[in-house]
This record gives sequence, structure tokens and C-alpha cells, in this order.
Amino acid sequence: MLPIYQDDGFTFRFAEARLIPRFHLQGVEGGRSVSVFQIDPATGKKLRLLATATAGQDGWVDLTEPIIMRAGEAFVAVPAPATLETTPAIRLRRIQERLRPLKAALLDHPIYQEIDRLEALHTFMEHHVFAVWDFMSLLKALQQRLCCVAVPWLPAADPLGSRLVNAIVLAEESDDDGRGGFSSHFELYHRAMTRCGANVVAIDDFLGGCP
Repeated sequence: MLPIYQDDGFTFRFAEARLIPRFHLQGVEGGRSVSVFQIDPATGKKLRLLATATAGQDGWVDLTEPIIMRAGEAFVAVPAPATLETTPAIRLRRIQERLRPLKAALLDHPIYQEIDRLEALHTFMEHHVFAVWDFMSLLKALQQRLCCVAVPWLPAADPLGSRLVNAIVLAEESDDDGRGGFSSHFELYHRAMTRCGANVVAIDDFLGGCP
């Protein structure tokens, strides 16, 4: 296992399959965050985020879970900048890096190829509507954690997080409905199901039984 220093990180290439519980970054100060990405061995292009960790005082990075690397594979360990690494912009960039491969997988999901006729669309919507409802529930749970939704009101501990989640709630709960009014995305989805002929009995019965 030979680390090769690059401007944006340390690259590790493997001739044999290895289980990697820790690795060393020469010259990296303790306490700096490290992002580990699998890369294309030929081009060096980042493929997916494998792990995030924090460098120890001696430059060793201990992983929460070992990384499994097969023969011929490679990863790059990218330390966060020595300064300003906890600013909102840096945190946002880290989140974007972690979400990028997940977003790509979602956009390339094979389910889209299966929705090739109206009956298939009905089947999809009759199941997917529960995910739409579940997202609304997760969003409201997040709002309860990051914002004050009780009386008496108190300032949020994380103003940036509060701003972010409230902006999402505004759109998800009361978006423009295309008719001059406002509606939640769940209600818009439910309306679309009705208009295309999908069965709404299951979701209506489910919500009817909610406390």
C-alpha cells in the first residue's frame, strides 16, 4: 500500500485485496477532518464517498468501519483545509460531495424504465405516495428538532439549520398549486393520482387511521 501525495489529497492504490481499518497521512495535523473517496484507478476521478474521519495527533486516521478494497482499486484521503474548515461553506461542500453519488444513482434508477404504460404508472404512484407522505413526516420531525414549534417560543439553537428547514417546509407544505392558491406537495401528488386514475383508497384509509 503506497500513499502518493497529491495536491488535493493522499492516494492509496492496492495490488491485492485489503481490509483498511486505519491509514497514515504524513504531515497532516491532528484534529483535521478527512474525507475518503473511492477513485477510478486510471483517471483519479472520485467515484463515491467511502468514509469521513478525523486525523489523530500523529497523522493516523482511524475509521469507524474498515474499508474493503479489492485488488486494483484505489482511494484518496482528502484532509479538510487547515483553516476555515468548519465554516458553513465548507460544511455545505462536504454535504454536496456526499450526496452527489446518491443523487446520480437516483437519477439513473432502473424504475424509470419500468414506467412505460399507464397501468405501471398507477402501480408506482399507489406505492410512492406513501414515500411522499413519509418525507413530509420526516421533514416535520426535523423541524421540531431544529426549530421552536412549541409555546412559549424560544430562539433556535442553530439559526442556519432553522432557516434551511423552514424554507423547505414553506415549499413542501404550501407551494403554488397552479390554480392561484397554495397546497402541500402531498396534496398535489394525491390530486395527480386522482386525475390519472390511480387508486387512492390505500393511502386515504391509512391516513384516516392516523391519530
